[in-house]
Amino acid sequence: KSETSAEKDEEKTTNEKSTSQESTTKAEVKKAFPSFEAEDIFGAKVSSKVFSKNKLTVVNVFATWCNNNENDLSTFAKLEKELKNIGFVGVVLDINEGDGVDEAALRSAKNFCTDAGADYPYLITNDSLTEFCRNIYNLPVTYFVDSDGNIVGDPIVGSNSVDNWKDIVEQKLAMI
Repeated sequence: KSETSAEKDEEKTTNEKSTSQESTTKAEVKKAFPSFEAEDIFGAKVSSKVFSKNKLTVVNVFATWCNNNENDLSTFAKLEKELKNIGFVGVVLDINEGDGVDEAALRSAKNFCTDAGADYPYLITNDSLTEFCRNIYNLPVTYFVDSDGNIVGDPIVGSNSVDNWKDIVEQKLAMI
């Protein structure tokens, strides 16, 4: 019995070490948001250095044809005003497509932004942002990026209320 018990204890210890090492390894693997220099919808230059300004930045990726744009942008504009220590960035996917700027999409994005009262940049995709966004299949999708430019946890697909977004932001902050 003692040999069997000792073997079980050794196996348990080995499994615990393995699990502990997996957790450590997973925690150490970070996916960076791509480094970029881009223009926002009003022509201002914005770079990935924007992330260094806050412990956490909310990055909402959408297209002007999304059904809930006005509600989502209003929600994020409210959050931006309430959560002073959190950064916000929008990425509009359908302005710079194929042959150049889609003027109708650009006008829509400007109208959405102005109507929502949002003061944060809405980026027009360029090569580095387009490459990153190429694997996005559901919109809107929201990423959370730490001050070092690393994506925190999994992105959130879809819309939420102001209170739900606050809870999500708190969860992401706890992960940093």
